[in-house]
Amino acid sequence: MFIVPIKSRFKSEPAPDNPKAISRGGKSRAELQVFGERMRYEDRELSAKDVSKLSANEFLWFETFFPQRLADAEKIENNKQHNKETMKVADARRMWAGKATDDESAAAQAAGAEFANRYPGFVRHSENAGAITRYMQQHDLDATQVPSYAEAFSALAIQGAVTISPRDAGIGPEARLTDPQEIKSYPKLHLVLQPSRVSKPEDKLSAEEYRKLNPELFGDNRVPPLIQARIARKQATEEFLKRTESATDSGSITRLIDYKAKG
Repeated sequence: MFIVPIKSRFKSEPAPDNPKAISRGGKSRAELQVFGERMRYEDRELSAKDVSKLSANEFLWFETFFPQRLADAEKIENNKQHNKETMKVADARRMWAGKATDDESAAAQAAGAEFANRYPGFVRHSENAGAITRYMQQHDLDATQVPSYAEAFSALAIQGAVTISPRDAGIGPEARLTDPQEIKSYPKLHLVLQPSRVSKPEDKLSAEEYRKLNPELFGDNRVPPLIQARIARKQATEEFLKRTESATDSGSITRLIDYKAKG
């Protein structure tokens, strides 16, 4: 969605009629008029998106000669934002009133299931589910969105109004915390309320596969020539000893320290 810091660009007042008046851009009204004619600037209705695309000079030109266009664009954008928020609330209230479509109902069920899977600190039982449902309804939250459940869970846990499980969240040994004061004062509550780590593709790789895909993390793993030579000597010596272990003349046995691997 397009977002523009409108207020920072719309603080304008009608410029005085004095042609020598200096704009905030350092140009006089007369200079801006000449510049605008040369650049073929035209008066037109502006949206917030249009304003964001204006060059600095064209913005000054509108600010000087047609400041109402900038004010109107700000008003339009504010109305759009207000209407969008109003529609979100209206849709949420409609669904909570039992008028959700089949698709919305399915999406709400899927979002609830995903929330429960992603937030292991949440204890799955009817009391918790009921508390989160009531919170979302009271605050006009969209039940088809996982963040709505997460917001409700966090707010209620801070109030000590839901059961939590530090153990399931991998934070502490407590399997269940139900006492409101104990929950509110739990030193790692913020961690219990966090979602579990989302698995990434590399989590499924073996150590060797991960090493091959990320050689820069492990440096050069090739065996240095000196070590290769030592390994070769050791292998050659072991093989030689196996072939001569039945010999009776110990003087004919070549010892490790004397053996030189060929090549």
